[in-house]
Amino acid sequence: MAGVIFLVGGLALWLTSNATGNGSQGSFIPNVQAQGLDINPTTIMDVGDIAYTGGVVSRSFDVKNDSGKDLKLRKIVTSCMCTTAEFTVDGTSTNFYGMEMNGDLNPLINVNFPADSTGQVIFKFDPAAHGLAGIGTFDRVITLFYDTGYKDFEFSGTVTN
Repeated sequence: MAGVIFLVGGLALWLTSNATGNGSQGSFIPNVQAQGLDINPTTIMDVGDIAYTGGVVSRSFDVKNDSGKDLKLRKIVTSCMCTTAEFTVDGTSTNFYGMEMNGDLNPLINVNFPADSTGQVIFKFDPAAHGLAGIGTFDRVITLFYDTGYKDFEFSGTVTN
């Protein structure tokens, strides 16, 4: 039993250190859900109908840190090239980051998310990013990686002609 615990603990440490390439200093945990984050809206956000020719639209989620401790936001990744997202808290905003692809990874960031504070995940969606093939329903995910785990923010809608 002790061997299994040691093996699982070692694997978790290895995954965490490899997530950043620089050991445990400033790392994030990619395979554990972050706890203590209250998201509004709590379900998948329905952004409704978005006109193909209507230009980029922007929406946001509110997220409160109810974990009882300060968190460090380390990375933002989106599920598709048509979406970018930033995080804002206490007057500090990250850059907008998108999908990682072809070995091009988003940089690590280091944003303090104080306990009991509320931030915003602001995203931009380009309905024309996929051309006419993108007309129809869509589902997208924004993932924020913290020093304690990750949290997904989901939205869906329909691109109309």
